Amino acid sequence: MASKYTLSPVKKLPETGSGRTTTDVLFDVGRAIGQGVTFGTSDELEAFVRSKFTESGKSFDEELDTIRSEMKSFSDAHPYTALGLEIAGSLPTAVGLGRTLARKGIESAAKIGGLESAAYGAGSAEGGAGDRASGAVVSGALGMAGGKLAEKITPKVLSGAKSMLEKGYDLTPGQTYGGAVKSIEEGVSLPFMQDIIKGQQLVTRQQFNRKTVEGALSGLKNAELPKDLTGENLVERASEIVSDNYEAILPKLSIDVAPLQSKIQSIVNSRVQAKALSPADLKELNLEISDLVTRHATDGKLSKQILKDVESSLGKEAFNASNRRIGRALKEVQSALRDEISAQNPNVPDLQKINTAFRKLVPIEKAKAGSVGSGGEFTPTKLLMQREMKQLSPLAPEKIAARQARDIIGVGTGSSGTAERLMRSSPFKTALGLAGAIPTSMLYGGVGGRLGRKSPQLPGDLLRATTPVASAKIPGLLSTEAQAGSLEDMAAGGQVTGYETVMDRQGNPVTFAKLTGGRAVRVR
Repeated sequence: MASKYTLSPVKKLPETGSGRTTTDVLFDVGRAIGQGVTFGTSDELEAFVRSKFTESGKSFDEELDTIRSEMKSFSDAHPYTALGLEIAGSLPTAVGLGRTLARKGIESAAKIGGLESAAYGAGSAEGGAGDRASGAVVSGALGMAGGKLAEKITPKVLSGAKSMLEKGYDLTPGQTYGGAVKSIEEGVSLPFMQDIIKGQQLVTRQQFNRKTVEGALSGLKNAELPKDLTGENLVERASEIVSDNYEAILPKLSIDVAPLQSKIQSIVNSRVQAKALSPADLKELNLEISDLVTRHATDGKLSKQILKDVESSLGKEAFNASNRRIGRALKEVQSALRDEISAQNPNVPDLQKINTAFRKLVPIEKAKAGSVGSGGEFTPTKLLMQREMKQLSPLAPEKIAARQARDIIGVGTGSSGTAERLMRSSPFKTALGLAGAIPTSMLYGGVGGRLGRKSPQLPGDLLRATTPVASAKIPGLLSTEAQAGSLEDMAAGGQVTGYETVMDRQGNPVTFAKLTGGRAVRVR
């Protein structure tokens, strides 16, 4: 293609021609990618292989000059393609090296960016040790700045969220990072999209319920919970598992009934003083206790099968009582019986595990009972409100877990109100929400949930990963442009209006500066 510009008397515009084959192009592409993968050292590696293991007859330096000349020609002819390929090649190396450094204790993005960029600057520099040292220093400084910027724009995983993710929770991006990400997530009000987000938030709360209950049952026999159970069904099944474990061991045990009667009287007195029982309630409760406990004692003892029957009957009556005040009192009597069984049989390991599970389930059952509106699915806040949780040490594992979940999950999700919002929404918002439902569903839950949690960090991660190659290229680009501008001004004394790259007869790219007055000067 002929240029419309006339030529400088000392430069001639060569005729265009293409001597490039598909193999040549693929070689250029491979070299650009290789430079990225090896952090700027693939040209030296290729030169070493060609000089040692081929019959070219050229020395290492001769091969290196040839390779660099060919790589420069490709870069001049296709600057954006060459840079893009080198960046793409550098990403796996930058990410892998970054992870290795993090495992070694270097977690700062600025430090990682500086170290990787210094390595890239040294590897891509041409010349002796001094040039490579200079490249390392300049690129390292730029890399630290790029890494610092990446660090600033990358949201950090909340410490509580990190702990929950390690336990297998499927947190949403907002729950994972909090702050601006959480505000954006909670601000989504379009139909369908909000349903998906709230649905995943509900899944997280259900996971908290299950993991809390599983933690209470830890160590018991036959403690597996069906995967489809949630809410009140989940907690009730857990109570059955504890009862089944008690029933399996109680026929081997016995207790003196006197200490139990003392505890029962204390329970009754405290409820009367708190006005939690009316006179009629008190009369009914005493009859129930006599019928369920006292009359079964023989020689001041409750033994074996009788003990099992008493414990089981107390649990059933507490659950089925039509008078909830009586039911709560009987539940407390059952708890006192289990404590007494444990106290009088201290050398029965399984019994201690069962009793521990029972104590841990008490606040869970209360939280479930206070969450009727959500089908018994309790929030971390509701669990922490129970007296038994308040009495625990701040270092108790279940208390720490509940507080972490409270801070990350929050108080609950509520209803998404899809039907109401669809009625109020304009057709445009409804269509927009429907269109956004597909990408939203891909970022919430399951494998997509992991991608969704990672997405807020992708811009910063990409910036950090591309910092090494960018920091190595920027100084060279600035130097080349400054040098080219100076040569053009000196040679022509005119104003540069643009550039044009053509191919000479050998298929090599040649670049000309377009000048005012219709002249052109070759610059590279």
